[in-house]
Amino acid sequence: MVTNPTLYPPDITITMVSKTHYFRANCMGNDECPLTLDDAGGVLGHAYFPDSSGTCREIHLDINERWYFGNNPNIPKNQTSFLMVLVHEIGHALGIAHSASPNAIMFAFYQHEIRGLDGDDINAVQYLYGRKNKYDSIPKSTTASAIPKTTTTIRSTTRKQPILKNLCDIIPDFMFLAIAPEFSNYRLSIAHDMFIWKLDLNEMIIPSQPELLVDYVPTELRQYTLQHIFQSTNGDLITIVSPNKYFSASFPTIKFLDNFSIDIPDRARINAIFQSNAGRSYPFYNNMSYIEFSNDFTDVLNRGRIRDIFPGLPEDISLALRWIDGHIYFFRHATYYKFNEFTRKVVATGPFHWTLFGVPCPSEDLLHQLKTLLSKLVSVYH
Repeated sequence: MVTNPTLYPPDITITMVSKTHYFRANCMGNDECPLTLDDAGGVLGHAYFPDSSGTCREIHLDINERWYFGNNPNIPKNQTSFLMVLVHEIGHALGIAHSASPNAIMFAFYQHEIRGLDGDDINAVQYLYGRKNKYDSIPKSTTASAIPKTTTTIRSTTRKQPILKNLCDIIPDFMFLAIAPEFSNYRLSIAHDMFIWKLDLNEMIIPSQPELLVDYVPTELRQYTLQHIFQSTNGDLITIVSPNKYFSASFPTIKFLDNFSIDIPDRARINAIFQSNAGRSYPFYNNMSYIEFSNDFTDVLNRGRIRDIFPGLPEDISLALRWIDGHIYFFRHATYYKFNEFTRKVVATGPFHWTLFGVPCPSEDLLHQLKTLLSKLVSVYH
């Protein structure tokens, strides 16, 4: 039987959409969806989590992806299983966040195989919606981070597994220094794409494998896109996620503590955030503006243009880091600016390279010299 959608709105709608797209009138309204897709490639789709009102939720799948609509376990190499992505997104629309289990359908990344529900998936569903019958056992745990039904509206995206890169070849999305009483020195954490590398400043040994960022953060934050992290003077990690939500987490246990708000325009695009040597917190936003807060973000001390208080910096800063040498390093894509906050001057600038922070990456000059030496040895032995 077909019902009138205006009288009986759906619980979940599933739509194939292009890069820029809109919500459905009979579900979440006529407005443009704030999330874009990237055509064929990385982002396969996104879904909106349920809210406390129980209103309709939407799933948007990339219409330009090369979809495989069959259920044969042998998915064609250059296609993506529509079934597996859709089941994953339906899980989000039901209130289930990502799982840390690589065997789960709710794992953060698309797996190129058709599979059934993992125990972690089943536990998450039963946690939210109950057992099949009274004789079933109650699930003891799940890593899938089932979201309570009172959650606010958020979204989750499904991506293809990113290519694992060498730390020495990347420009960081964000990085932060953090210390705890049990550590003899700071730990440097570097995030890029879906991975995070953690280095001890005493040893500076690059890990052979990074961790998945989704496994590193508290389960309460796994459904968000992390943008910036820094350690406050009280030792907590301040985390900013898209779209402009603020959380605190403990370090080094990485346990969720609280969410909070700060006095910044709602639609501001935060470019970077850091804490000065004096303990003041500075978000840079909308490419050219800053706000100076007290260390706990409770008091606004100043507002203005970045160039007025940080002369010599360009617009559109993408990252800021207060380093152990007392300087603040600002980044505009692949260019760094070393800033002295006491003299208020840029004291050095140039192409980004990891030796700035003592990370043992070979320089281009060294690689060139090595290649030249090897070519000479080859010519001698020939």
